[in-house]
Amino acid sequence: LRSWGLDITAVVGHSSGEIAAGYAAGILSAATCIKVAYHRGMATVDMKERFPSLKGSMIAVGCSEALLQTLLASLTCGSAAIACKNSASSFTVSGDRSAIEE
Repeated sequence: LRSWGLDITAVVGHSSGEIAAGYAAGILSAATCIKVAYHRGMATVDMKERFPSLKGSMIAVGCSEALLQTLLASLTCGSAAIACKNSASSFTVSGDRSAIEE
């Protein structure tokens, strides 16, 4: 965007997008972003090695928060919760794989 003469006044990022936002804001160098992304991935590998029986998952859900809360309360296979409210009708739900599949 800068190469086209556009000035950035604000950036946002979610999950790995936070790394890109740091770069776009001029806070992180490209080399630092690569290191952060690498270590983020390695932390996931480490968690899987340390807790092999942990079977978690995530899903993007599009509905009202009230409906989502009702669905989460009715789960019969494991548990899940709202991990991120992306907008009024978009959520990331995280929890036991069995609950996410349900």
